[in-house]
Amino acid sequence: MASGADRETGTRLAILVVGMVSAVAALYFGRAVFEPLAFALFIIALSAPLMQALQPRLGKGLALVLTALVTIAIVITFFVIVAWGVTQVGEWAVVNVGRFQTLYVDVEQSLALRGIPIESLLPERFDP
Repeated sequence: MASGADRETGTRLAILVVGMVSAVAALYFGRAVFEPLAFALFIIALSAPLMQALQPRLGKGLALVLTALVTIAIVITFFVIVAWGVTQVGEWAVVNVGRFQTLYVDVEQSLALRGIPIESLLPERFDP
């Protein structure tokens, strides 16, 4: 028989596991809220030290304006880099469309040799 301490440890472990799973599920389903929040906290973590360094030298108002301008420049640069990356991926995909088509035909023929007719399965899935 399990002692009271063993049951209490098991209960605490079960509560911990349920709590962790619930937290991960909340983060997953709340990602539309948490992603911008994480980005905002990242920007604050980058700009707060600049504000603290400039404030004693320039005063509160000028330090705030300068920090805001630098933060806006950093955010714009970040989005430009992201847009450039997406453009590079898009260009690579367009350049390699022929390879994708060849690969699709090869896989289709290989599956047809094994008795799996993919050309009859896909139209049923994508037919409106």
